[in-house]
Amino acid sequence: MAYINEHLTSYRGELAYQCRLLKKDQHSPIIDTWTYDGNIFVKTDQKGPMIRINCHMDLAKFGYKPHTT
Repeated sequence: MAYINEHLTSYRGELAYQCRLLKKDQHSPIIDTWTYDGNIFVKTDQKGPMIRINCHMDLAKFGYKPHTT
């Protein structure tokens, strides 16, 4: 099987990474995440709509908590 990796900006790459972390989190409702044409999407339900993620604030409703230093 072949995969094609998108070239994302550093911000969007970090955002996609946070989505992948939430997908692995048992307490997060995210069941799938992917990128397409530079956009980041998540799904919370197999039959539910895909949700476009534009910023870290969009992830807050899925359990994302920004790291503070």
